[in-house]
This record gives sequence, C-alpha cells and structure tokens, in this order.
Amino acid sequence: MPVPRSGIPASRSSIVSRRLDEALIRSLHELLTCTSISAAAVRLGMSQPAMSRQLRTLREIVGDPLLVRVGNRMMLTPRAEGLVPPVRRILADLALLPARSASFDPQVAQTVFRLASYDSLPAPFFAGLVRQVVTAAPHGSLEIHSLASTTETLRMLGEGELDSIITTRRDLTSHLHARLLLTDPLVFVVRAGHPLAAQPTAEAYRQAGHIASLVQARGTGGGLESRLLQAGLALRIQVRTQYLGLTQQMLCESDLVFTTGRTLGLWMAERAPLVVLPLPVPVDPLRYNLVWHERTHRDPAFVWFRQQVVRCARRLSGASPSEAGDGD
Repeated sequence: MPVPRSGIPASRSSIVSRRLDEALIRSLHELLTCTSISAAAVRLGMSQPAMSRQLRTLREIVGDPLLVRVGNRMMLTPRAEGLVPPVRRILADLALLPARSASFDPQVAQTVFRLASYDSLPAPFFAGLVRQVVTAAPHGSLEIHSLASTTETLRMLGEGELDSIITTRRDLTSHLHARLLLTDPLVFVVRAGHPLAAQPTAEAYRQAGHIASLVQARGTGGGLESRLLQAGLALRIQVRTQYLGLTQQMLCESDLVFTTGRTLGLWMAERAPLVVLPLPVPVDPLRYNLVWHERTHRDPAFVWFRQQVVRCARRLSGASPSEAGDGD
C-alpha cells in the first residue's frame, strides 16, 4: 500500500478526511475546552457513551490520546493543547460558511456578538448598546469583554473569540478594519473646592497626586501617560486601579486628580460634586476606534452589530448622522 508523506496509508487518509466532519470537530472543541467527557456531553446535549465513542474516533484520527487521566482528573496531552487554537479557528470559520442573505433579520437571529473595550467610556454607552441589541435581537446575545494584551486581542479577533474591539491604539496590523468612533479631548477631574479648580496651572497639575489606570495586560492601554510625558507632564501617581468605577468616590474624598477623556469626565461630574477642567498644556485627544477582522467584514450580522456600536457612539458624542454615519 503506498504511503504518502503524511505517514498515513492512502486508504486510511481518505477515511480520516471523510470522517472528520463538523460534528466531530465540535466534539473535539468541547473535549479540549471542558477536559471532561461528561461535561462535553452535557454541553452538546448528547449521552456520555456517545461522547466516549466520539473521543475514540478522534483519538484514532489524530493518533493521540488527547485526554489522559492524572490522579482523579483528566488533562490534555501536549498534542491536544496544540490543537486548541486551530480547532477554535475552524469552528469560527464554519459559522461564517453557510450562505447568508444580503439582509439580516435581528428579530430571528441567534447570533452571539462579542465586543472587547476599555471601561473608560461612560456607562450610558454600554447601557445603550445593550438596550439596542437585546431589543432588536431578542434571541441573540452580547458579550462585553475587557481588552487583553495586544497580541492576545489580535489572536482572539482572528480566531473568532471576539468580533470587534474598541481601542485607542494606533498600531493596527493587516487584516483589520477600523472606524473612528469618537474623538475625546483630554481633561482632568477634581472635587469641587480643590485648589487646582482655582489655579489650574501646569506646575500645580504636576505637583498634585494623581489616580491612574492599572493596566490589566501588557499593551492594553491607550498610552495616556505617554501622551502626557510627550507634552512635558510627568504625573505623580499615588493611586492605580483597574476599577475606574471607584474613581468618582475617591476624587470626592481626596485632593487626587484624575485625567481622562472629556466624555467620561463630564458624565462623572453630572453625578457627583466634581469639576472638569482642560489640561494646562495641549495634548492630543483620545481617538476611540472600532476595529474588526477581515473574516467578519462582510457578514451581515456583524455589519449590523457594528452599526449599533456606531449609533451609540454617535449619541454619546452628539454627532449628527451625516458626521457619524452607519456604514463600515
């Protein structure tokens, strides 16, 4: 029997290619994700014996045990760990394969929309987006993620774990599309009666204690402190936090200063005795971009979702339809 370069006999190679169908790929994905036959079976709505048969078939096709017992739990083999990214990517691409009509009907769609963003946009933006999506697409769902590192975020976009992101980063790679959502001048926020409110000089701003974001993953930030440094403003950071929702009360009860986009600053000042002031020296504004991968660029469902994001940003900025538009 001739043996091709793969090392698999020709007859067995044809059997393998014929048997590795979508159902098996989905079973493989759940087994790799859950590392449990019973949990994978529950997630796919099948019996445990049926999932065990799927695992036996997959082991034969892959030529690896995939899951092995270590003590009282199952663990992935090194080969199985290496299969996680390509299997996830294959499933994401399969979801785009069926022909879709040029129009998208959100009323009947069951699409899951996955967006990653900073939390430095005001709550009304996210609340408005949730309201639009769950009202217009009652059978769909929305996931709002935090931004991972740049490398990880790009991987998640490419492999379908995310559909779009909102970022102020400008170092985007190929295969990505971007649309400007919002241009946000930088301001600083202090409590009413703060000394800086009466004398907002550059030197007083530098000398004050500041609150700043604690970056959750390397490369996720928009370079706010770098922008300030380039303008000659080296801040004295006294508090760093991942939770910007805590900032408002911290400012009310201290002489700390918080530098952010004007949109968030004004929203905070509407809800607490805070004052919003322009920076004492010119600094480039934040530019929030909606970014997505080529793989979802023409898909009607995701085109529709991006339109919802744009509309929410337009309402936030007060832009007219002619300024913001709805298209990609």
